[in-house]
Amino acid sequence: MSRKLLAVLVSMFLIVSSVGADLDMGKDYKVPDISPIKVMEDGKEVVITLADAFEYHGHPCPGVCVGFRALTHAIELLWGDAVPERDDLIVFSRGPMSGLLDIFTLATYGDLKAKADAVTQATPGPLIPKGMTAGRDKFRFTIIRKSTGDAVDIKLNRDQFPQDFFSLKKKIKSEKASDAEKKQMDAYKREMVR
Repeated sequence: MSRKLLAVLVSMFLIVSSVGADLDMGKDYKVPDISPIKVMEDGKEVVITLADAFEYHGHPCPGVCVGFRALTHAIELLWGDAVPERDDLIVFSRGPMSGLLDIFTLATYGDLKAKADAVTQATPGPLIPKGMTAGRDKFRFTIIRKSTGDAVDIKLNRDQFPQDFFSLKKKIKSEKASDAEKKQMDAYKREMVR
């Protein structure tokens, strides 16, 4: 494993922060201050902060954080100090988690929700391919610089999420979780926020 890739994985572990919509972060919560994602569109630099990504997604969540850090490091590795054109950036994700899809959409296409709202007055959700499932092994991405064909593969260590995180999340979403299980998920999320 290269040192750069190891640095990416360590950095992604440190920033895997945040929570689901049902967790009240409180008024003192501060979004981690990390370098923004920068892309060019129509000759203008677009700056996307982690706070912007959370707002686009609707709430802080681990998937947004992981995807954000993956993009930040991939852009650094593929473009160096240059700012990529939005349409030169391609992202393949093996995971259908909505947080990942939202940050990748925001970086590669822009605010599709606002664009759709202006035309249809509807807010689309992320397009999750049928048959894909969420899980600890799904945090794998290939980020490509289209103009050169260069690519970076990033895989988050599966142990960054508790073993039962996704099964518990699914149980809570289906409203079959006990109060103790809801508290456990809340504890997991709070630990990720630190």
